Amino acid sequence: MWKLVKMTADYEPWWLFEDWQDKIVMEKSYSSFEDALVDWSKLTCELSKKFSSSEYRETGMTVFYTEGDLVFCEACDDDVQIFHGILLLKDDVPNPSLSAEEASKLRETCCKE
Repeated sequence: MWKLVKMTADYEPWWLFEDWQDKIVMEKSYSSFEDALVDWSKLTCELSKKFSSSEYRETGMTVFYTEGDLVFCEACDDDVQIFHGILLLKDDVPNPSLSAEEASKLRETCCKE
């Protein structure tokens, strides 16, 4: 089973801190990688238009952010950057099924449409 997860947190998705599942704002399940990849491409394109910076890791995780998009953290008594992450999971585990080069090509193709 494949999952596409979107999370919003004050850390990049690849850290997967203990509370990462509490930060999920969208989650969809798929029976095939190809189906998950279609929605991953669409969501990636949407977020790349909305945020000025992004980074992809070959663990199926992408982060989007705009420098200076901050919230106040009471626990650390400081402003912290907000990140919007997309995770592509296989059986609830990050999966490197998509290389950085493939991800870049897919995003470019999708965003041109």
